[in-house]
Amino acid sequence: MTTQQQFSGVIPPLITPLAVTGEIDRDGLARLVDSLIGHGVSGLFVLGSSGEGPWLTAEQREIVISTAVGAAARRVPVLAGVLDPGPGTTIENVLRAAAQGADAVVVTTPYYFAANQATQLRFFEAVAKASPLPIMLYNIPEMTQNPLEPDTLRQLTGIPGIVGLKDSAGDWDRFTEYLAIRDATPGFSVFQGAERQAARAVLAGADGIVAGLGNIIPHVFVEMIDAARAGDTATVESLAARVETLWHLHGEGIWLSCLKYAASLLGFGEGYTAGHDTAISEEGRIRIANLVSAEGVLDTGVAV
Repeated sequence: MTTQQQFSGVIPPLITPLAVTGEIDRDGLARLVDSLIGHGVSGLFVLGSSGEGPWLTAEQREIVISTAVGAAARRVPVLAGVLDPGPGTTIENVLRAAAQGADAVVVTTPYYFAANQATQLRFFEAVAKASPLPIMLYNIPEMTQNPLEPDTLRQLTGIPGIVGLKDSAGDWDRFTEYLAIRDATPGFSVFQGAERQAARAVLAGADGIVAGLGNIIPHVFVEMIDAARAGDTATVESLAARVETLWHLHGEGIWLSCLKYAASLLGFGEGYTAGHDTAISEEGRIRIANLVSAEGVLDTGVAV
């Protein structure tokens, strides 16, 4: 059983740099970790959707976790995604993440089979009972088809070891319900995972941001949270406009291939994925490079 641990701030969902052979690019991942920490992030989330966790082998996942943990060197916590469809494999992989040194795990609702709220409650109760690490819940119904209802979250916040929620559904009304539950639960954190709602979320009091573009512009999200906490709405809105502009890089192909190509321009891997189509037209590559360059991260030599 875990003890309560509160997370906050910017916790980017890291891409997983891969070689053309499919091997983990450990050097590229370590450079990414070091750069993100240098830009003020509060934690690192590996093996999420941006990190292709569900499509990597067990060995690849262990390498990603151990590499990130080693590169982080205790400067910030490392949260490992455990995005498995059922309780048995989820618990097995939670224990593997703990063995590799992860500080917490991020667990989706069960999927493949329909999972009503009673099933979800039993699932998370079983995982929490078995986990030696704090658990952040992950609501991403676009992938799981099984959304986490507020009433279920309310019950889950009473389970020791469940410390937070990353919500990537993009449903603003539902997100505000999650925040209200958070307000009634000391020590529980709610993060916004839909980056186009990041500014609105932090102005509403969200504890943090978990956004894929944090691989490219972590400093923008860090500044956004700082500005929101200072009550500087104008700066938050200005930063949100920058996020919105860069977000359009996803439109040049499959979103993950576009994100990994953008990261490759900064020296983090070569853009290979674990199986997605990586085809991006030459014109699309130029547009992505221009968007990234507009943030100054290419012209100035700053890594991210």
